[in-house]
Amino acid sequence: MIEVDQATIEAFASLFRGRTDSHGAVELCVYEPVTLGHYGKHLRGETNLGVYFVLDDSTCHFAAVDLDEHDFNKAKAIRDELIKNEIPAYIAASKSKGFHIYCFAAERFKAVEIRRVLQAVLSKLNIKVEVFPKQDYHQADDPDGKKHPGSYINLPSFGYTRHFLSGDVKEVPLETALERIKRVPQRVIDRALQALPRESPREEPAPARGTKTKGKLPCFEKMMAGVPVGCRDEVAFRLAVHLSRQGMPPQLAEAVLLKWDIKYNQPAIGEPIIRQKIKQAYTKKYGLGCLNDLIQPFCDRDCPVYRKRHTEIDRRGITSGKEIEIMELSRMGTHPASFELTIDGSTLELSPTDLLSLKRVKAVAIESLSYVPFQGMKTSEWEILINTLLADVKQEPAPEDASAQAYYVECIYDWIETTPGAERQEDVEAGRPVKREDGYFFRMKDVSSYLSKHHRISIAPGELFRVVKTAGGGTKTIRVGKLFKLWSLPLKKEEETEPPVDMEV
Repeated sequence: MIEVDQATIEAFASLFRGRTDSHGAVELCVYEPVTLGHYGKHLRGETNLGVYFVLDDSTCHFAAVDLDEHDFNKAKAIRDELIKNEIPAYIAASKSKGFHIYCFAAERFKAVEIRRVLQAVLSKLNIKVEVFPKQDYHQADDPDGKKHPGSYINLPSFGYTRHFLSGDVKEVPLETALERIKRVPQRVIDRALQALPRESPREEPAPARGTKTKGKLPCFEKMMAGVPVGCRDEVAFRLAVHLSRQGMPPQLAEAVLLKWDIKYNQPAIGEPIIRQKIKQAYTKKYGLGCLNDLIQPFCDRDCPVYRKRHTEIDRRGITSGKEIEIMELSRMGTHPASFELTIDGSTLELSPTDLLSLKRVKAVAIESLSYVPFQGMKTSEWEILINTLLADVKQEPAPEDASAQAYYVECIYDWIETTPGAERQEDVEAGRPVKREDGYFFRMKDVSSYLSKHHRISIAPGELFRVVKTAGGGTKTIRVGKLFKLWSLPLKKEEETEPPVDMEV
């Protein structure tokens, strides 16, 4: 039996991530969770593993071209053309004696985008082969429970077979390949798409008869008909939330809002901001904003959400006969501790400090519930309630990379990457980061404002300074019109522009 260490299994599984609810095995779809054990058996040559690409949000972690013929020169031509487009690509022998050419996303590819880029490369080379994923969008399950995971691909490195190959057709040890493989940042895909002729995004197939979809609310229809200046930013975000709740794929939601933006907003909000709104809305952490002053003018008394929020009473009595929302509390195994409070099916993510503050819990709840919970409750009653819930708290394992430090840093990078870079003095003063080849630069108060507004993170300045320093940041004086003393963070590793390394032994 082949010996494979755990680190190699984990690195391989991280590279070839796909759907975790099903996998392929000998022409069959197996509906069971995919674990590291499956990857280990595959690498040891015990049981073949096929991975389904397209996730529920119509994205994928890697893509492949399947050349079903023993022509290495053709495989190398495809790889070289991808590299010319700054897309690192790697060749491996396939199960059918042909070749697979793989590329891997720094974060995730949009399936429809990476398919279009790969097909354009193949068209240029006049090569007709299969592209994986084969689907542009994830197809929802049928009402009768039938699942549609898409198409899977048999992974490389099965035991002593399907090796990665260098440009001169030498077999590359798996450990060496895993060290040398580079991932593709989204900006490279964006640039490749911009060079292609524009085409309208293809819509997802209509749902099967009997499939239940959430209807459009009156406020959605009113906002889609155009809004006045002064509320466009907030309305764009709430429209994105509506589309998310309707089950629309994020790519289609983006197309819908871009069309709305161009038609009704002068000047338009712009694609970067629309994409940011879509990304935030599809985290599923936000409500419809019924209580927001900018959204209330679009409310309708006949709206089912309006009727629910203004006529329903709370349903569970715990203290002094006071009725409050049905809820449960979970403690996540993170450091420091974090909690998830579930109210009426919505989950609020809270720190220990947030949990003890009724005022903070209400503020967080408004975004998810679109109404103010616990009306009339006193602080003393809230503390009694929390103690009651803590006595029966559910212990949950920490998600991968769930430390507060990592989460804060990821949020900061999210702000930097989704906000247009500052080019003038006025841009910096307006709260935009500076993006340069030697790093990102920003004012700490702008980071703090973003974390508070978009992630409901309240963090002391001293702690935020420590987080940035631990992530490799510091301070530097730079000139943008005038001299600014700004905080900095290094570029993400996956965004470095080193050329891909050929897999020579």
